[in-house]
Amino acid sequence: MKRIIYLILMLIPLTSYGAFEGFYIGVRGDGMANVTVALNGDITSSLMNPASFAPKGNNSINLGYNKLYMMYNHLYMSYGKHVSFGNIGLLYIERDITGDYTDSLNTLLSSGVLESEKGIVFTHNFPLNDYIRAGYNLKLYNLSMQKYGNASAISLDAGIVGNLFSTFRIGAAIHNVNRPIFGKVIAYYVPTNLIVAFSYEPYNGLITSLQFEKEEGYDTRTELGIEYKVIDPYLTVRFGVANNPMKYSAGVSVNVGKFNIEYAYSSQREINDSHEVGISVNF
Repeated sequence: MKRIIYLILMLIPLTSYGAFEGFYIGVRGDGMANVTVALNGDITSSLMNPASFAPKGNNSINLGYNKLYMMYNHLYMSYGKHVSFGNIGLLYIERDITGDYTDSLNTLLSSGVLESEKGIVFTHNFPLNDYIRAGYNLKLYNLSMQKYGNASAISLDAGIVGNLFSTFRIGAAIHNVNRPIFGKVIAYYVPTNLIVAFSYEPYNGLITSLQFEKEEGYDTRTELGIEYKVIDPYLTVRFGVANNPMKYSAGVSVNVGKFNIEYAYSSQREINDSHEVGISVNF
């Protein structure tokens, strides 16, 4: 009972924020409609919930590439480590979209990268007790647009994850607590986002998770993800579905010794499908 009360008291200040941004990388999450806030995961999961990063070994390296909806080239690299004061990690993210830049008369002015986004993220989480872990992200973003120039901003995320019972886990995260600003003449505020999730593991190898996301001015997004270890620990399959907008996803993971090779596919009605591949090493 003390465990339940402690988690509820910690979730109250988190739920006071009503916005949701949805910035995320990670093949596992993309195969489950990004339902990872109440799960233990690799370092890429820390961008959804900084408390969720739980490395399998003392060191973890992740590399991934995503052709996001056939428009964005999305590359990330990360390194995580288990230390005496918790888990720490460093991530580098790079996205860009290429094409032709034209004026109002449709005259071609230039070709190449129209927009790029780069990010460096430091993440750290630590145990509060035997059942609950808290964490935070410090993010340095750089946004560059061919028409408007470039700008940088610093952002802060926070999150918790904990076990209510041996098979039931709850997690919550706030993204962009400080509402960072891009630009000066034309200022853009990155919204603060709230995510709350619950996961259930009836037996080892099967996890189901339900997640709720809220962004200011939009309806609440509901997401459901399933992960099943077909041949533990060698083969894992994943499925996910979400609304607002409707999204379907699936993924597979193959584990060979210290190496883990992953693939994820996601589909939305309004835009092209997305494919992502990644590899991780735990040692």
